[in-house]
Amino acid sequence: MKSRRILLLYKKTVYSRYKNQHVMNSSVDPRLLKDQLRRLQNAHDEHTATLKYVKEALRQRGLSFDEYYRGGKIPFADYDIIISVGGDGTFLKAAAGTTRQLLIGVNSAPSTSVGRLCVTRQETFASIVDRLLDNDIQEVCWQRLALTVCGQPVCEVMNDVLFAHENPAVISRYLLTVGGEIEEQRSSGVWAATAIGSTGAIGSAGGAALEPESSDIQYLPRELYSVFGRLYQLRGGVLGSRQKLVLHSLMPKGRLFVDGGNQTLSLTYGQSCEITRSRNPIRTLKP
Repeated sequence: MKSRRILLLYKKTVYSRYKNQHVMNSSVDPRLLKDQLRRLQNAHDEHTATLKYVKEALRQRGLSFDEYYRGGKIPFADYDIIISVGGDGTFLKAAAGTTRQLLIGVNSAPSTSVGRLCVTRQETFASIVDRLLDNDIQEVCWQRLALTVCGQPVCEVMNDVLFAHENPAVISRYLLTVGGEIEEQRSSGVWAATAIGSTGAIGSAGGAALEPESSDIQYLPRELYSVFGRLYQLRGGVLGSRQKLVLHSLMPKGRLFVDGGNQTLSLTYGQSCEITRSRNPIRTLKP
């Protein structure tokens, strides 16, 4: 690996952000919160130790880096390698600012964090860096979605997009177009997901788990509401890499939720969005 500019992106733990507020503002007897606070503190300590280890491992190998908290304004374009230290949420924050840089996710608290998007943790991080320096590690690409709203490119999506009413208790009305077929639907919304996001929310809703490196797009309307005996045909499925999904809002307060709560976009009556394969997949490492 040639000399590269490295960005270290880290999270602040739930414990560090909310411990005092949680205890002081809660109406629950503090004794009942004791176990929860202990778990949060353990996760905090584990994350802090991992972050310290990652920085020391980089310094020992003569690698300089700039570090940023994930909630701030970050000049991603200035860097060649981005290391996220946290969990999947931190990885997604890093991915949102990444174009073609190499992104390495470090699960900083594996005892409490799934970290499915993270290829390493404290125990294996030094080995990963050494292999990267020796050019002895394989890169992989994870496909992203390209989201276009009213004909304008908006963002790229690492995991999934949910289109629904801005109030999740209100029924969603829309026109769904898949592979040239168009259907008016009423439901609780529509999921669209990448292969890497297929085991997340869309998987919990009944979608299929895809191979991480697949370039397919999966969609799934959730809780379809059959009115006047209507039988829906577009009930979900896997689209090829060249196919697209189009949604036309039939509600004045539609909303697109990108990668959970990372970004939200309004889609009012008559406006449309198009979901296709991105030309900028995420570059990461194969463990």
